[in-house]
Amino acid sequence: MGRAGTGEEQFRLTGHEAGVNGAAFSPDGRTVATAGSDRSVRLWDAQTGSPLANLTLHTDRMLGVAFSPDGRYIVTASADGTARVFIYRLEDWKTCSRWRRKW
Repeated sequence: MGRAGTGEEQFRLTGHEAGVNGAAFSPDGRTVATAGSDRSVRLWDAQTGSPLANLTLHTDRMLGVAFSPDGRYIVTASADGTARVFIYRLEDWKTCSRWRRKW
């Protein structure tokens, strides 16, 4: 992650076991979600780079990730042919509910 304005590196988000195919900031800017070829979405503290959660959600590589405008939902897309919506308790990133759609 780079510092706004200067591009100076503050920290690296390391942990995926394969390439990263997408990233998104939460609407409040406090969380970063990364989607990897290792089939996981990882959530990070945007200020410190500390890991918050590691979510294995699909059976094939992740193609992208996005937050809903209110930050309560994470939408994922995968090469397994599915898109999923996950609703989380923001205080501990536990899944409250999920929805899956095959394309």
